Amino acid sequence: MPLKRRHFLWVILVAALLPFFLPFRIPYRITATGILMPTSEWKLVRGQDDSFTSEIHNYVGHSVYGLKNYRFERGDIASVFMAQACKQPGIVNKGDTVGIIKSHFLENEILRLENLKMVEIANRDMESTGEKEEIKRQAEQQVQIALEQLELERKNYSRQKILFEDSIISQAEFDLAENTYRLAEINHQVARTALDALVTGSKPAVINLVNERIAGYEREIRKMKSLKDEYFLVSPLTGALQFSHVTPDIFSVSDTSGLIVKCMIHPKYIPFLKEVTGIEVEIQGNGQAVPAVWIGEEESITLVDGSNPLIVRAMLPNHPEGWHSGMHVTCTIICQKISIFEYFKRNITAG
Repeated sequence: MPLKRRHFLWVILVAALLPFFLPFRIPYRITATGILMPTSEWKLVRGQDDSFTSEIHNYVGHSVYGLKNYRFERGDIASVFMAQACKQPGIVNKGDTVGIIKSHFLENEILRLENLKMVEIANRDMESTGEKEEIKRQAEQQVQIALEQLELERKNYSRQKILFEDSIISQAEFDLAENTYRLAEINHQVARTALDALVTGSKPAVINLVNERIAGYEREIRKMKSLKDEYFLVSPLTGALQFSHVTPDIFSVSDTSGLIVKCMIHPKYIPFLKEVTGIEVEIQGNGQAVPAVWIGEEESITLVDGSNPLIVRAMLPNHPEGWHSGMHVTCTIICQKISIFEYFKRNITAG
């Protein structure tokens, strides 16, 4: 081999190896796919036992707080009714009432107590004024109305019992029919007792007893209405109201004041996540890189193929208009500077 050619090959070899030994250092970058999420989110979730749970998710601190569970009596039917202004997705403000949970049992119980209170008031008025004939006639009408309602509910209960025994209706539907029938029995008995008191007459001390019963009903009514007030759904956040059709969430309100990004790091890059100096986020195909503030590692998960990637999070203090929760983005994680030799070594190791 000619001498010049040999020298030329040595020069090429030295030039190729020289960068590996120079003191220059370059930042190591890891690219991953991520998804944008709100900084916090309020959710109303339906449980498997037909209960509801209100909860606030803090995605920055990775915590859940403000838990409130709504449970109902066996056989009760509870439904969520949205406020007129919140029947479609949109923006709601903190403190806005977005809806209410209505309990069939609670509504009936309040009505029953109100009726019992009115009966006792009528009894007291009768004892106080002596206008027995007119009040007696009204009491007889109440007995007749209660009896007709009882007969109607008895027929409905018998019909529902047959359907339940034939496994056509659910336990909850049968319980509702039974509860309604028992309530009609109670109302009829109350009306009958009130009429008997008018017919037989009362002792003077009965007015005090009636007043005590009225006060007792009023306490129970206040208690029930106070419980009903707890079922108003008031938003603790200002944000975007959304409805879910594929998860147990009834609705959610996402804080629109900021966004975070969650991205999944492949296991082969996890050892290199040291001394993260920055992170850049961009929408695929957009080319606009937005700086984010590193929050930290969250948790590792297990995929179907058995691998264990790591979830990491970062906050976007400022984001372009049009960016919103649920968008897929590309994340570039900037780690500490390393030598060129180490850079090529990592790329070869990571494959």
